[in-house]
Amino acid sequence: MAVVVSAAVFAVAHGINPILPVAFVVGVLAVLLFRWSGSIWSGVVLHGVNNATALLASPFFALAGA
Repeated sequence: MAVVVSAAVFAVAHGINPILPVAFVVGVLAVLLFRWSGSIWSGVVLHGVNNATALLASPFFALAGA
């Protein structure tokens, strides 16, 4: 239950928009990584990789007309 609530808070903090489902999944993964590693840094890295992927993928989707 705490995983779902934590991920929901993380998602809502990113705004009620089309990003919400992705933010929820990233929130769940960040919590699971924290439980596995015992460190918040794995979640920080996940967040950074997610943001970098979105930033780098945006021009490709724009070129494809998506």
